[in-house]
Amino acid sequence: MARGAPWRTSLLRVRRARVLCIAALLFVLPARPAHAQLIRLDARLTATPAPGDADTADLFAPGGAPGGASRWWAPIASLGVPGSGQFALRQRRGIAYVLLEGALWFGWAHERAQGNAHTRSYRGIARDVARAPFSDVAPDGNFAYYESMEHFAESGVFDVDPDPTLQPETDPSTFNGHVWLLARQTFWADPDVPPPRDSEAFKRAEEFYLARAVRPEFRWSWVGHDDALQRFRGEISESNHAFHAASTFLGGVIANHLLSAADAFVTIRVSVPPDGRGDYRVAATLPLSLLGAPPHTASRTHAQRTSRCVALAADDRAISSDRCP
Repeated sequence: MARGAPWRTSLLRVRRARVLCIAALLFVLPARPAHAQLIRLDARLTATPAPGDADTADLFAPGGAPGGASRWWAPIASLGVPGSGQFALRQRRGIAYVLLEGALWFGWAHERAQGNAHTRSYRGIARDVARAPFSDVAPDGNFAYYESMEHFAESGVFDVDPDPTLQPETDPSTFNGHVWLLARQTFWADPDVPPPRDSEAFKRAEEFYLARAVRPEFRWSWVGHDDALQRFRGEISESNHAFHAASTFLGGVIANHLLSAADAFVTIRVSVPPDGRGDYRVAATLPLSLLGAPPHTASRTHAQRTSRCVALAADDRAISSDRCP
């Protein structure tokens, strides 16, 4: 197996997960009507229901939800369970949030399963090929251990001399020899000239080696097993990218919760005005002081401030003064 092929497949998996998450989140974004829209932005969003719209009228009535129960909790419900707030507000797009939540969790579970399967695979290759000649026990190591197996053909021995005094591996091409070289470079004045064995420098270098060197039960060698080493590297790559894709789906889950909560919050702050046609309108009130006007230009209805009403209407109809004071 070529080493580049797993990388391309894994990268495609991560990109696909990201595209699916983004596309799904865009799908549930609430569609806005094509009619004229007017929202008043003045410390809060306000609106009133259109005549004949029973669901909306009931939502924005003083009692809130049917039976007099308030619906202020809808955003909190959506934050916990996407779509639940939309169902409480009688919005059909709650179904989209629920379906998206299920799809994202399915994607997460699938990629996690793939990652675990590849993890078991590369551990099996290491156990059956590289570690088999040295240990019958072969306990599983942590990820750093298997990552080291990617970069070093051999671990080297832990102690080159069976006598009670520790004699670290000296071949720097092996993992243990590399660790001992790093320890000497870090703590000795000259890595090629050992200080007295009872000196502080020697003791600290030895402690460094003991904490990082591979013990006999974890010893490995890929010498003569190049094909197995390539398969091992490929499985590690696939495992890493599968877990990365799972993280992407988990990020989509979090985004879905936040989007559903924001959608519910906006919905309970916006309603349809009684213009007889059920058109949405958008109005904005802006303090003239923000536009550079001096404070003394404030209107009679606002002691020190005046608001300018901006109407955005798709059909270019004028906004009456009673609707836009």
